[in-house]
Amino acid sequence: MNVSELLRLLQAEHDETAARAGNLRGQIEHLTTALAETRPA
Repeated sequence: MNVSELLRLLQAEHDETAARAGNLRGQIEHLTTALAETRPA
């Protein structure tokens, strides 16, 4: 494996991780909103 291929693979892994993190942030935001709506005022 050469350096160029290694960098490409690392970038792909980074992109996947960033996408997963974005999805998790969205889920946390949704759950936080749902929790706030269930609490009495």
